[in-house]
Amino acid sequence: GWDSCKHLWELDLKNNDMSEITRNTFKGLESLQYLFLDHNKISSIEAGALKELPALQVLELNYNEISWTIEDTDGAFDGLVSLIRLGLNSNRIKSIANGSFQGLEQVEKLLLVDNDITSIQKNAFEPLKALKELRFNSSSLLCDCQLSWLAAWLREREFEGSVLASCSHPQSLQGVDVMAVQPQDFKCSDSP
Repeated sequence: GWDSCKHLWELDLKNNDMSEITRNTFKGLESLQYLFLDHNKISSIEAGALKELPALQVLELNYNEISWTIEDTDGAFDGLVSLIRLGLNSNRIKSIANGSFQGLEQVEKLLLVDNDITSIQKNAFEPLKALKELRFNSSSLLCDCQLSWLAAWLREREFEGSVLASCSHPQSLQGVDVMAVQPQDFKCSDSP
């Protein structure tokens, strides 16, 4: 359907009923630089589905139903070699796995605000080599030994001012800002 749009550089598909992105959804839009998919019902992005968009610089997926794409799938963002901004605000992301942001070496701004994030694996943000701005807020973090790396990493990258993260478990750390938790207090003996 995009055959006559080979030179299209901006596409706004906000407020539709899109529920998934497949390998053919954006086929033929190699020149696309800005894609706005906010306020849809997208819950699935097929691995490799965005490889058709090598020139894409901005991808806004805010206010969708994305969860497992970030949590359990590698390769959802493969091929987005020019992407510099990724908006994932207000989705259903609970966990951020190691392969979640594979292929996004050029991303400078990652927005994850208003997701109920409970866990972030240690090297989840590692592929984001150019990251200059990270925004997320969560009061649901499981502050066990698996999350002990986060505060030091946020300080090192100077993101402590743009991230609001507090513990929900264990009970002794409930409501405590991750930045205030001592490294020795991140324990795995009391997992919910």
